[in-house]
Amino acid sequence: MARQKLKNIYLLALSFFILLIYVLIVEIPKAQKKSDLENRGERIFASIKKDYVTSIFIKKYPNSNVKLEKTGIKWQIVLPKKYKTDTQAVSSYLDSLQNAVSQRSIKADVSGLAQFGLDKPMAHIFITTKKTNYKLIFGNEFSLTPSVQDQRRKSYKEVIRYAMIEGSKRINMIRSYTANMLMRKINYFRYKNIFSFSKEDISSFSFNYKGKNFSFLKKKNDWQMIRPVSKKAESGKVNLFLNGFEGFIADDFESDRANPAVYGIRFYKNFFKVRTKTGQKIIAFGKEKGNFVYCAVSGSPAVYKVSKFKFDNLKKKSADFLKEKKKVKPLKK
Repeated sequence: MARQKLKNIYLLALSFFILLIYVLIVEIPKAQKKSDLENRGERIFASIKKDYVTSIFIKKYPNSNVKLEKTGIKWQIVLPKKYKTDTQAVSSYLDSLQNAVSQRSIKADVSGLAQFGLDKPMAHIFITTKKTNYKLIFGNEFSLTPSVQDQRRKSYKEVIRYAMIEGSKRINMIRSYTANMLMRKINYFRYKNIFSFSKEDISSFSFNYKGKNFSFLKKKNDWQMIRPVSKKAESGKVNLFLNGFEGFIADDFESDRANPAVYGIRFYKNFFKVRTKTGQKIIAFGKEKGNFVYCAVSGSPAVYKVSKFKFDNLKKKSADFLKEKKKVKPLKK
């Protein structure tokens, strides 16, 4: 009886000892790690309401600064100089800011910021709202060690950038893709509708694609093809073509003031021209560079870049605008 009691005490003590070892070796380090690497997947600017933001200042070194200010409901680029601003682009940017997620975070030590590149940040973002101000700084990049599962994907590469909100006690690790979306350059915010018209106001239009000319004339509500052949065009097909140029959007700005000829742009070839009640407008295309084509608009000194597929919208045949001939089935014998 006494031996059985001693055995039970021994087993209980052994169980307690094993549990203690488990807590010391597994649970405490796990809790410490969880404390040190917390906020995984949490939004950095969860408290920001986009409608309350009144200014955005992106300061990226060595010299790429852009500042936007909001007056009423209108956004305006004010630095480096005033430009017409794309309100939708600003709204999308603020969405990206609100949804920016920290993959994980670590405790910030002011004396140790240099190892993260945060003592001399490569970029600052200043956000002013009706209630408070925020300053986000960006430091170094590094590549995460992929998990065993991710190592099977040869193309996998998770690049992370350190970031920190001034006054915060934590350093965030965010995807470099997300960081780059927040460190936008000025052209992202500029208004890019470079060629606009209303189909209802057009009296005629013409275009040239690599030497092939087309021209159309509106007669009342019908379209007539003049070149390369004189035939009545199908209005639905003409309107579909015009949709590709109504509200034409540039992908990027090459130069605010340049000689179009330097970029291979000639307004008598590779062009699209419309004539309306107020006059005519021409957009002409020049040299190709990668997946982009340079272009310019009559009356403007600027040169833009657009995706090549937009230029290739001019690649047409007469049949693309004419009514399809009905196939007559042969009579059965």
